[in-house]
Amino acid sequence: MQTIFETTTTLEQSSTQSHSSFTFFVPMESNQVMISFAFSPAFLDDNNQAKQIISQALDHYQGWVEAETEANQINKHLPIKNLLTLSVDDPNGFRGARHCHKATQLVTLSEQSASPGMLKGSLPEGLWAITISAHALVTETCTFKLKVEVEGRNQTPSSMLYSPWQHSLTIDEIPLNQIDQHASSTSQVAKKWLRSELHVHTNHSDGRQSLTEIVEQAEQLELEVVAITDHNTISPLEELRAINENTAVQLLYGLEWTTFYGHLLTLGYEELTYTDWRSIGPTDLERGLANIHRNGAIAGIAHPFRIGNPLGTGCHWEFMMNHLDAIDFIEVWNGSDPNNRYYNKMAFDFWTTLLNKGYTISATSGRDWHHNQEEQLALAYTYVHVDEASIVNQASFRETFITAIRNGALTVSYGPPLLLEATVAGTIYSIGDCIQASGESIEVRAWSERWLRDDQAIQLELVSNKGRLAVEKNTFSLTFSGMYQDLKWIRAELYEQAKQQSKLIAFTNPIYFTNSFNSYNKSIN
Repeated sequence: MQTIFETTTTLEQSSTQSHSSFTFFVPMESNQVMISFAFSPAFLDDNNQAKQIISQALDHYQGWVEAETEANQINKHLPIKNLLTLSVDDPNGFRGARHCHKATQLVTLSEQSASPGMLKGSLPEGLWAITISAHALVTETCTFKLKVEVEGRNQTPSSMLYSPWQHSLTIDEIPLNQIDQHASSTSQVAKKWLRSELHVHTNHSDGRQSLTEIVEQAEQLELEVVAITDHNTISPLEELRAINENTAVQLLYGLEWTTFYGHLLTLGYEELTYTDWRSIGPTDLERGLANIHRNGAIAGIAHPFRIGNPLGTGCHWEFMMNHLDAIDFIEVWNGSDPNNRYYNKMAFDFWTTLLNKGYTISATSGRDWHHNQEEQLALAYTYVHVDEASIVNQASFRETFITAIRNGALTVSYGPPLLLEATVAGTIYSIGDCIQASGESIEVRAWSERWLRDDQAIQLELVSNKGRLAVEKNTFSLTFSGMYQDLKWIRAELYEQAKQQSKLIAFTNPIYFTNSFNSYNKSIN
């Protein structure tokens, strides 16, 4: 048997008529669940105090009988007992209750049998819950012990870094995307690139700054959009609307789901909304994502390969995923000076492999902003491409902004935005657009404002699922033209060259292709 949950809890007498609920993960292929439950003391051993309680109860409930002596009536109720009962829910609902006066109980469930009060049947993988109901507490305190064990084919070996669920995100578990994207071009619409920060914490969770202080700093950084994403709470958002009216910075409702199995950034709720993560297990994330989307928000994986502090507290993404249909974006850069963090390089490579598998998933950067005490900051920003007309109206702006993130109209940079355009048969395509392959020649241009020192060596690249298409050194503009076979996506990357090392300082989200171009011919200008 493998222990998957164990607790010792002490209840005060004031906890009478209350419930204590505990959730835990039951792994796949469990053959039996065994629940050990015991509480102590079972009864009040002070007879004088017990008789006083009985007397008061008979007074309250008008239970005295005239034909019987007071002593006999009191003695019939001795000893008076504590009564704690147990009920069980599996991921599909009620699984049974054991209203039993015994102070020590053993409950088992399996597909073929179950203890009295329980329902036999399959043991589904996922979050189960046990509720301890305190019907009567006659002693000053009562301590219960609860232990859950499972028997199955997959027993997890003991580990100093123990958790009931452990799963590493790997690209192999994500299948090829077989859904082809429709061709699209948005270049005819007047648009603006908005400098945005999508990952921010206040002093309502583990940040050290108020919402007002964040806005003041955001204005100094010339941020145009800030999403407030506190850990598992929306309390700072109550003041958001009033602050929004007194600043040019657009503030968005957000929330960072800080779960046991990974962190999920949820952005752009229509109104003050809490979406609850606590009933979501490691194998049923889709249910939580559906709720987020129903409330008008988008959801993205935050820092998927970050270990966390303390170790193993949910920063690392461990949800089971066999497709990405409901994930809107991945935060591939996290923290200040993000390219220097190893886990961001892992996330960037993971995103690139997803693109190669045919996914059109967006990539963002988030400072994970907790305070303003860092020195010599090297910050990266996510620039979001939105219709200029939407900016004047908060409701239309919110929808346009989160749609742009979902569609990949994004570029990430330590400085001004790195831009990318492709021209096919006279039609101009921008970042996030999709080109219908037609055998026509393609011209791709990447460029940025000049923002580094003149003596700083740089390298601008056009990268695709076929590898590098073009490379130019010491220039902020690059053009590629030709026809390329089996092109799925293309993006621009800008590198800083120093001390024989290359540092990525800006990248675009891709322009996509619905199917392959024929033949191969290229020229670089």
